Amino acid sequence: MILVDFNQVVIAAIAGQVGYDGKRGTGEVNEDFVRHLVINMLRSYRRQYHAEYGELVICCDDGNYWRKVFFPQYKANRKKERGESALDWQVIFDSIKLLRDEINDNFPYPVIRVSRCEADDVIATICKWSQSNELKQTGVIEEPQPILIISTDGDLIQLQKYSNVQQFSPRDKKMVTFPTGMNADKFILEHIIEGDTSDGVPNALSADNCLVDKIRQKPLTQARRAGFMENGIDGCLTDDERTYFQRNTKLVDLSQIPAYIEDLILDMWQQKLSYARALGRRKVFNYLIKHRMAELQKVLNDF
Repeated sequence: MILVDFNQVVIAAIAGQVGYDGKRGTGEVNEDFVRHLVINMLRSYRRQYHAEYGELVICCDDGNYWRKVFFPQYKANRKKERGESALDWQVIFDSIKLLRDEINDNFPYPVIRVSRCEADDVIATICKWSQSNELKQTGVIEEPQPILIISTDGDLIQLQKYSNVQQFSPRDKKMVTFPTGMNADKFILEHIIEGDTSDGVPNALSADNCLVDKIRQKPLTQARRAGFMENGIDGCLTDDERTYFQRNTKLVDLSQIPAYIEDLILDMWQQKLSYARALGRRKVFNYLIKHRMAELQKVLNDF
């Protein structure tokens, strides 16, 4: 399977064409521009990786993430950051939603969007359960398959704890893996300790609101970091630190996805896989004609 981190990959592709300042290149960010960019991008990934990894699975974000319910500060600064960009984010998000539905209705790829889930949840759950013999009874898969994740999200590297999972970063144009000297356990533990400022998650010594309220985080000294890396949660010195460590574990360790969320994703995966198989490729050519994609009509077999 080729698991596409859809929202993230689309936004990265747009930024690669026009820049986050909206000035680089000549492409105007409108619905037609985004459609041509994304459909050609998916074609390219399938043509390059289908023989080794199989079919595309489009993994999408939904609103009101369960992590935000658990931790209200989660990604709280994203809206402000978008407001400082020259890109028309309303057009981008509207185009993503439209394309998500068009791909679902016209292409033979499962499009998976589950209430309260991020694409990370979808990707992590499929990676986990595609290794399980339990799924052999459902008809979803016959046996564990090699998986390629298409995403620039560094958090997903932790899923390479499964031996048949790899990740390609479109931004860096290369396969990515653990940093030198790291394995999955060390990578996850370091991420828990450091937090993730881009997602509004403070380090394991700092209070929930420090990033949102621009309060300086408590510094992680070399000695404290070493203590955490050696002892995990037992490296905490206070009850508050233990609470912060547990908070970060819930937010960044993809093995912590609630079981009910996994069940929703697995149900949707099975439904969408059956739907995509029944749909097949019979609508692809007419879709390309409708949207005046003449060059892509010439490489129809790539889809």
